[in-house]
Amino acid sequence: MCDKEKKMIEGNGIEYLYNSILDIQGTIRAIDAKFFATIALLILPITQLPMLVTVFKKIHEASSFFGFAILCVFALSWLVSFVFTVTGIRSIENPSSFVKSENVKISGNFYGAEYFKISWFQLLFTKGIEPKTIKEMEFTRVNGMDESLIIQELAYEQAKLVFIRDLKIKRQRYALNLMLFSMVTGIGSWAYYVIKINL
Repeated sequence: MCDKEKKMIEGNGIEYLYNSILDIQGTIRAIDAKFFATIALLILPITQLPMLVTVFKKIHEASSFFGFAILCVFALSWLVSFVFTVTGIRSIENPSSFVKSENVKISGNFYGAEYFKISWFQLLFTKGIEPKTIKEMEFTRVNGMDESLIIQELAYEQAKLVFIRDLKIKRQRYALNLMLFSMVTGIGSWAYYVIKINL
């Protein structure tokens, strides 16, 4: 294989990985939007809390075991859905610890993580954060990298994003299913209260 053909293949590899990274990032943003929609739906039971208290109280009075069981199912499914939603929105700390580079030295400077040491106090007030030069942040290393090393760096970033995407997808799926289950339980309890008890 001549050098021209090799460079063409490597160039296509860079374009392929870069487009893949953009696609995965777009998917992650779409999943985050679904998480925020899930939060909006999870707030609905809170707005109807007085009515729900009355419903579950009346059901408990009619049948203490059934009332307690249905309340536990509703509260637990809502709570776990809320936990999955919150953890899904939170940023995933150091996804690189879940991706092995197979004895290839990867700098990770595509993402450029943790160059700045920021304390909790500096989250509010930026004074005191130690400045970094571009050389210290190793961005100038790109000038000395051949295309095969750039492909390795992009593949490493792609793998980290795949981990983040897959984790968010599963959290969002569980959050949505549990939220729907809690809504069905709540609506079913209300219907039982109206038909069997209140009439």
